[in-house]
Amino acid sequence: MALPTRRTLLATVGATALSGLAGCSSLSSLTTPEEPAQLEADDIGSSSDPTPGRWAYPNYDVRNTRYARTEPGPSDDPEVRWRHDDAGSGVSLGAATTDRAYVLWRSNGAYELRALSPDDGSVLERSSLEDAPGSPVLADDTLYSTGEGRVYAFDAETLDARWTFDLYAYLREHVHESFLADSRDNFRPTTPAVGNDRVQLTTPFGAHGLSLDGEERFRLWNEHGHGRFVSRAALAEDRLYFTGPDRDGDSLLLVDGRGVYGYGDEADGFLSAPVLSDTHALTTVAGRSNVETAYTLRAQRRTGKTDEHSWSFSGHYTSGAHGRAASVAAADDDRYYVGDTIPVTGGLRATVYAIDRHDGTVAWSRRVEVDSVSSRTRPFAVLTVPTVAGETLYLGYAPTVNSFSNSAGDGAGVLALDRRTGERRWLRPVGFHPRDLRVVGESLYATDWDGNLAVLG
Repeated sequence: MALPTRRTLLATVGATALSGLAGCSSLSSLTTPEEPAQLEADDIGSSSDPTPGRWAYPNYDVRNTRYARTEPGPSDDPEVRWRHDDAGSGVSLGAATTDRAYVLWRSNGAYELRALSPDDGSVLERSSLEDAPGSPVLADDTLYSTGEGRVYAFDAETLDARWTFDLYAYLREHVHESFLADSRDNFRPTTPAVGNDRVQLTTPFGAHGLSLDGEERFRLWNEHGHGRFVSRAALAEDRLYFTGPDRDGDSLLLVDGRGVYGYGDEADGFLSAPVLSDTHALTTVAGRSNVETAYTLRAQRRTGKTDEHSWSFSGHYTSGAHGRAASVAAADDDRYYVGDTIPVTGGLRATVYAIDRHDGTVAWSRRVEVDSVSSRTRPFAVLTVPTVAGETLYLGYAPTVNSFSNSAGDGAGVLALDRRTGERRWLRPVGFHPRDLRVVGESLYATDWDGNLAVLG
């Protein structure tokens, strides 16, 4: 397998690893081998396909595609089946199946892991938590989560805790303190992905692997002391992809059995977590200030010569000082989908594009209406989280934007388009601007950053 022609070998730095952990809350019983277990290329990543009837990860699968091929989705013109919008509490939506949705429930400083019925939101199971893990992902019969420097595992049926691994404490014990954040609040493991019988995740310190029982840590890659934000990982055969700091900005990075490599030019803003098709790794950028080279979507070849087989796509040209606001991307078998918003005289222009996966040409585009309270100089992501299920493309949509509060106005909800033609199927307001969507069976879950949740069906 050829490596990219434009790459930067960042590091393959040794770090001690854990062996024989018996109880992860304390390091007193740890034994420290001289050298950690270094994973070979065929032990990294994942070759598994998604399981029908479940949305297991934040972006559906370990490749972040947001393409639920086998899920039918709600019928045309669905109703809001139930919702959570209690100002005194909030939910963070995790994995979902046809018979339950997993959420982290927070209220007055207390946290619970709950399994909710997709029919009416009733609580099927609940478990009180001492810490505040992130939204759980689902692999086989186990939920995995991260938060406050720890990795957690729970039984998916009963929600009982199976094990906890304190990654921050472990690294503080075995790595020089100057290489790490001074508190666990600033050490943020990303949402894990499971492949090849290992839990794989990234942190500002590097990429890590854990055995499924939490008793052994593996070295994927360690970068001492860059301290920058890194994205959630995407897994492919023999490789783990993520975005993070390169020499002069964010770059698409991959980890294989020999090290970590950077692709192409660095971005001036933060890159989204990569989306993997069978040919390309896709990224979008937020906050890019160089408008002459600002792009909506970048597709970089996963193998072979990246300069010859990669391309960038830009939507409408903008001369605004703050460029554009692009959504994350979704990828089905034929096309890539992305929402693009730019500032124009008197307001905003928002368009969703379906892009041919082979050459970056536009298969179709649909501009949506946007009413702005006042003229804007900074773009607002009117279209969010494109999600494909069956023959439908779903997006979060804010038809009205309040420029003064930088927020969505009335009518925000879920927009459904025919994924083949871009023709509008329906729009269902939900009372908030969706920042994440899940489609499982005939249910569609919409949630935002404030802990609101609505279920359509």
